[in-house]
Amino acid sequence: MRKPLTGREMEISALVATGMSNKAIAGQLEISEQSVKNMLQRAFQKTGASNRTELALLMLKVAA
Repeated sequence: MRKPLTGREMEISALVATGMSNKAIAGQLEISEQSVKNMLQRAFQKTGASNRTELALLMLKVAA
């Protein structure tokens, strides 16, 4: 990873890695779907990931 993620960005990225949709993540965390999208965009920028799949793979590597 290029820059560290915030706790919330990590939480959302980890949920993406489980295959959850933005809508499902928003519901589980009780935040708006737009907030999920915004945090994912920041996570993409910080990690260099260009999509959800790349971000999920990075998160799985970090967890291992």
